[in-house]
Amino acid sequence: MKFSLVVSHFNMVKSFSSYPFINFLIFLFISVEHRIMNYKQNKWLVVIVWLFLPLSCATVPAGFEVYPENNSLLLRINKIAERAHCRLGVAAYHIESGWRFEWRGQEKFEAASVIKIAVLAEAVTRYGEGRLDLTERWTLTNEAKAAGSGILDACEPGLQPTKLDLLRLMIIVSDNTAANYWIDCLGMDEINKRMESLGLSGIRIFNRMPDMNPKETEAKRWEGLKLGEATPHDFAGYFRMLAEGRLFTEKGTMLAHEIFSQQHFSRIPKRLLRGKERTWEGKTGTMGRTRIDTGLLTTPKGHFAISIIADQIPDGKEAEDAATEAISDVAYEIVTAWENMLPELVQ
Repeated sequence: MKFSLVVSHFNMVKSFSSYPFINFLIFLFISVEHRIMNYKQNKWLVVIVWLFLPLSCATVPAGFEVYPENNSLLLRINKIAERAHCRLGVAAYHIESGWRFEWRGQEKFEAASVIKIAVLAEAVTRYGEGRLDLTERWTLTNEAKAAGSGILDACEPGLQPTKLDLLRLMIIVSDNTAANYWIDCLGMDEINKRMESLGLSGIRIFNRMPDMNPKETEAKRWEGLKLGEATPHDFAGYFRMLAEGRLFTEKGTMLAHEIFSQQHFSRIPKRLLRGKERTWEGKTGTMGRTRIDTGLLTTPKGHFAISIIADQIPDGKEAEDAATEAISDVAYEIVTAWENMLPELVQ
């Protein structure tokens, strides 16, 4: 009798932990009930209620869209964001179950280098439809070299990579020279139309990468530059569609998986790939005070399409590292929370 009463009180407090007013009523009920009961026989009940009462004071932040509901997970994610001192946008989907987690999922962020997945989408679509020959070669010139990330800017003019090489370099080492080749070849309007046709209109490209030369004015060309914008919802949606085979033809899907799986940089898998039967395909982005990682995690429990964006990061390496850690930690919390409830997939 006593034990069932304690369990009943604890479950009431726990189930309403996000509603302070109801918590107050519960506590008032317990207090009145305590006056009626014999104190000596039930004083341990009061102690237990007081121990668990702080749980009822925690409130779930606004702006989350989560299925299935998991207030404990929401509170952990919010604490991570508070430690990072930046704005976090999160979208995560478990493909097989339909479970989802979004926080600021529809808000717009600088897309940084992750905009290159939109460029790849247009190129791979044309390849899958037989309208693009990826074996053709392109000749590198000094004029074609772009500023920022990549390796082609360090190569001698006259190098002749294939178009497939350029696609791979654009994604796996985020080569800006390769990206500019494809942006010029495909056209920004066509790239944006492709995203709209796929239902991913939240992903838009605005500019090509700045040219490397003349070197003395390179920094000025980066000032105020906006490469594109995107929502976490659509970045994660891109990889959900890839996992479901809805993004490209079968031939195009195979090529996209191959390229994304060779990614050299990542933030989300930092904790998730440690000694686990998991693989990651994705794309990172770094620009100004913005850090991004988005992609597809494959595990024995299924496929997770994830996008996490951190922006408004304070100046300084310590703040940048904190934002990067937050991206990794948020992904880890979501995936492990869901994996604890999901069965392994039958092969």
